[in-house]
Amino acid sequence: MFFFFNYDGYRLLQGQNPVITTIPTLAERQGDFSALPVPIYDEATTNCVGNICSRQQFPGNIIPQNRISPISQFLQAQLPQPMNSSIVNNYSNGYNDGFNQDMFIGKLDYSITNSNRLAFVAQDGSQVDTGIPRTFPTMLPLPYASARYSPESTKLYQVKDTQTITPNLINVFGYQFNSLDNPLENATTSGDWATKAGLAGTPTGLAGQDFPPVTFAGPNSPGSWALFNFSASQDNYARTNTLQDNMQWVRGKHDLTFGGMWQSQVADQTTPSQLTSNTFTNLQTSGYSAAGAVSTTEGNAYASYLLGAEDAASLYDTTVPAVRGRFSNYALFLGLFLNPGFNFALPPWRDFPQGTKDTDGLDDGKVPLQDQLRSEFDFSGFFQDASGLAGNALPVFEFVYSMTYARDPGQEQMWKPGMRYSAIYQFGPNATKTNGDPVLRPEVREYIGGDHFPARLATNTDLSKGLMDAGVRIVYSAGYHTVMWIDEQGQWQTGSLDDQNKIRFPFYSKGSPKRFGSFALLVKGNDPEHSPAIGLYIPQSSVLNEQPIVGLDIKTGKHVYAEDRRTSWLMSTERIGPADPNEKSIRSYLVDDVPIENHFTILRPVLRYSGLLAPSHALPGVEERIRCEEFLLIGTPNQIRAAVEEIKRNLKKEK
Repeated sequence: MFFFFNYDGYRLLQGQNPVITTIPTLAERQGDFSALPVPIYDEATTNCVGNICSRQQFPGNIIPQNRISPISQFLQAQLPQPMNSSIVNNYSNGYNDGFNQDMFIGKLDYSITNSNRLAFVAQDGSQVDTGIPRTFPTMLPLPYASARYSPESTKLYQVKDTQTITPNLINVFGYQFNSLDNPLENATTSGDWATKAGLAGTPTGLAGQDFPPVTFAGPNSPGSWALFNFSASQDNYARTNTLQDNMQWVRGKHDLTFGGMWQSQVADQTTPSQLTSNTFTNLQTSGYSAAGAVSTTEGNAYASYLLGAEDAASLYDTTVPAVRGRFSNYALFLGLFLNPGFNFALPPWRDFPQGTKDTDGLDDGKVPLQDQLRSEFDFSGFFQDASGLAGNALPVFEFVYSMTYARDPGQEQMWKPGMRYSAIYQFGPNATKTNGDPVLRPEVREYIGGDHFPARLATNTDLSKGLMDAGVRIVYSAGYHTVMWIDEQGQWQTGSLDDQNKIRFPFYSKGSPKRFGSFALLVKGNDPEHSPAIGLYIPQSSVLNEQPIVGLDIKTGKHVYAEDRRTSWLMSTERIGPADPNEKSIRSYLVDDVPIENHFTILRPVLRYSGLLAPSHALPGVEERIRCEEFLLIGTPNQIRAAVEEIKRNLKKEK
């Protein structure tokens, strides 16, 4: 008998940087808005004559106590004290976040007879949050925090029976069970907040137990509370059962394996009934202009909240669990594995292996083979469904790509001691594509500067600030004209490609990464809660992006080194004209005489690096690869923001 047991534990607890936000002042919580620079009107006094309406202002901008909703009073009771006397940016709060990981593994081997052996393996793992879970984006304390726990449990049980029938014939029978449970749990569920507050008509269950999500909009509004996209509960689990039996016949150097396998896979995702939004704006306590239009600069969202004057509300109500994926897979193999079941995966795309085929489209046939390999730029990459990293809340696609280029410095030149060849052939004035066109058009070469691309010899300035980008292009008529991103204070910022052709903002500079801003969105509209959007996220701290430059041994392909040579990263959104049909790039130029509906909007990162082809970085027998990892997300701005945080969290776990 053989017995083995192992325990592995990991603990992480880290403080998060405080974020400045706005909470109601003590006076505002009592209905006193006299400190505001705008009038507060009483919605109950609305009077319309034809199309012209008017309202009366609350005397002194103070709401009488008997007009304040008891539900509003109850829900605001746990708010913290402001940290200063300002009506905005008056609160800051940090918190501790982390998790505990535990993994138990046991194995037992037992010989029933000399010809029959039984093996059993069990693995049980868990991860639980410690401290306060995610309180993004305003980092208020509970119950106002947009927070949820995400415990994770994995199990694996395996039994294998090996029967030696004859010295040449062996039968192996096995069973394996795998499970993954990763529920999302609202951090306020145990409080019965909605029920105690007196909210009537909500479905039984979480809709009455969770703290209701509240969104404030308009001038001088406080930060939102318990946003649904960041705090919603959800059940997620996956189960796999596998039975397998195979017979192996061995004779000399030959063997034949035949048998069968049955496998069942089940993946369920259930979202219970929950309140999804309660929106209050300044419009319910705003006045009217002389023409009868509601003023957008008067009133206050928190005053509307105290009065119970809600602008909009929504509820997710379901009595039937939503099954996101359920499938069974059956397979039969005889020597060669045959799989008539079904599975779905995005197919990877890869270029030719380095050195086996000239793939850069450049006419370097007169260059010796060793120099061709040194001058070859080989691009490769793959894309895949990464929705699981975001909790399967919306479609997410991961794109990983790399470009391999020469690092071998070549032989020293007799006429210039110390100078060696490098990957310069494709950039020299005489370098042409296979169709005869120059690699760099004269106007491009003039713009860049000829000193950066000499005819034959490389210098330390060659591509010392090279860049890579891979982005998205959308036809302009689709309506995705608004650009949205998160500023350093964690707030949404917007710009319009109708007003300007290009919007750019940095999110990384050497030595000073930004807390926010590593994702940007093209949006159809400007409502963070409801407008459809397409987002691009470049994680700054993923394994690939933290050390994007790797040196590879040309012969073995093994990593020689990995380095961080990032200089600056920025997001770029542009309105461009139709692409040149002879170009394979998403980039083009704005064409004024082309109808705007034939233009495109593009979203792409501009990633700059240093010292790519400089001889001082070169090592004999080593080529370099520059790599990047991006995520494409589809949803509303707030959904994408929540998904980015989930991806960031899961990438941290993987590291």
